[in-house]
Amino acid sequence: MKRILFTVIALVSISFPVQAKTTFSLNAIEPDSLEQIVKKYYKLNVKMMQKGSSKADIDNIFKLFSDDFVYSHPKYGGNYSKDDLYKGYENNLAKGSYNSRVADIRIEKVIVGENAVAVSRTFMMNTDEGVVTPHHAQLVFFEFKEGKISRIAEYW
Repeated sequence: MKRILFTVIALVSISFPVQAKTTFSLNAIEPDSLEQIVKKYYKLNVKMMQKGSSKADIDNIFKLFSDDFVYSHPKYGGNYSKDDLYKGYENNLAKGSYNSRVADIRIEKVIVGENAVAVSRTFMMNTDEGVVTPHHAQLVFFEFKEGKISRIAEYW
């Protein structure tokens, strides 16, 4: 009798396999999408850091940010609101700080979590001799809310 019961249970479980589900919160963004947003953020930053960039280039970056966005850099002064950071970008543009010294931003490693991405990135810098050289790797942590970057924390 036990053998028959075991056989029936085995046949039923084979006939109706249980599928494992990955669970995310209702507001979670697909991991591939998070990585694409980060790549877009860096691509737009490289464009903005070139000579001849404009306020429109800054605006394109800030479209990726949530309304309550915060930039955090503990080593260099703490937290900055979206408005504070925007003013800083405008000031750098007005002073001519965006002068094509940054050739590219190379993403070395990416770890994607639920509504978060950790990135190791390297600035590729143009030298006066016309050679592109890497600057040291830097750790950056992104948090997301409703498809937008809500926080960037830089640790370098």
